[in-house]
Amino acid sequence: MPAYTAKKITDSIQLDGDVTKPIWQNASWSDRFVDMATGGPGLYDTKAAMLWNDTHLYVAFQAEEPFVEAHLTERDSIIFLENDLELFIDGGDCYYELEINARNTLYEVFFIWKDAYQRGSRFDVPLFDVHHSQAMTFGGDSDRSGTSFWYGTHPAAYAGPS
Repeated sequence: MPAYTAKKITDSIQLDGDVTKPIWQNASWSDRFVDMATGGPGLYDTKAAMLWNDTHLYVAFQAEEPFVEAHLTERDSIIFLENDLELFIDGGDCYYELEINARNTLYEVFFIWKDAYQRGSRFDVPLFDVHHSQAMTFGGDSDRSGTSFWYGTHPAAYAGPS
């Protein structure tokens, strides 16, 4: 994975999607994204830039996509079945995931690997109680549409509340 360093800024950025602003033009943009399976250049040109200040992390994408399609509008719908942009933040035994589609529908989740969730661990707090009736665990349905997708028994991951 190529190295990328996000630049620190002192100002705040108005969130309006305008990456032509000077602050984004002065940011370091990533190289073209690669295909996850082959490691070769992606079919279309997609890049990202990140900036941060003492309170926020800002991420911008420039995505080339001639066939944009998005139908899902309910927050936390499984929008990765459509065109979307995805951000993953690694937390060691966990990660945060944020996605957005062309209709500005958000999908947000926090995953904790099940082997890291143990009594007495840093995740053993009421917010992440996997025994709570509303806890969602990644079911791993291959078609990502079944009723056990979120309330499943996949051994690898637990999804905490978004």
